[in-house]
Amino acid sequence: NVHNGGSFFGDPYDTCEPCAANCRMCDKAGPQKCDPGPDSCSGGFAFEADKCAPCSTNCGKCSSPGKCNPDQCRNGFFYVADPGKNEGTCDMCNDPHCNTCSDDKVGSCLRCSFFYDQVTGSCKISVVKVVVGVIMGLLSLGLCVACCRAGS
Repeated sequence: NVHNGGSFFGDPYDTCEPCAANCRMCDKAGPQKCDPGPDSCSGGFAFEADKCAPCSTNCGKCSSPGKCNPDQCRNGFFYVADPGKNEGTCDMCNDPHCNTCSDDKVGSCLRCSFFYDQVTGSCKISVVKVVVGVIMGLLSLGLCVACCRAGS
């Protein structure tokens, strides 16, 4: 017997044999292997020869090991397509506060991280967002203290 991802938690008889590492299903392929298919491997891995191999670094989903699917790069990275193919790799954005960018050039940021505003393709600290964040933090801390005192 094999089970989705191998031995399942809480099996009192532990009768299921494990699949290959990072594999979700091995009912057809058998233990220590992986069933073929686009969703057979965990995120960040792709099926290759009965196993799951890693995608390119900083990629969430790929169809081929060592590569990345379009729009699947993690925050702070952008997609670089392989010429003539529907796969590529992920490279780091130029701005450390940028979550989404079009390339590694200065001014290519499309979406910035929290507390930052996107201004002409770059991330600039937003004093308003910082002040609002501090006020919200203090308010929630004050509410917690008030709740704790009321319950005493």
